[in-house]
Amino acid sequence: PDLILLDLNMPRLNGLELLEWIRQDSGCRHLLVHVLTASFRDVDICSAYELGANSYVVKPSRSDELAAMIQGLIAFHRYVCLPQRKTGSVKV
Repeated sequence: PDLILLDLNMPRLNGLELLEWIRQDSGCRHLLVHVLTASFRDVDICSAYELGANSYVVKPSRSDELAAMIQGLIAFHRYVCLPQRKTGSVKV
């Protein structure tokens, strides 16, 4: 994958622990990680960015707002350039 939508509240490993693992793993550290969670806690927001999250998004409570937010994220990623993992060239 090139992109991960990461929730902080997961059963076995919390999202911050997984994010830390992703950033330490040479095969995964290139991934774009968007934290998508219900937590407004400043400590969670700061921790996520300190661990290398690309963004921190609080999930809207209404399904129509969630759909609009996902569509915005999809639109944003149409224009993001990512390096190819093997060649170092840019993927558009």
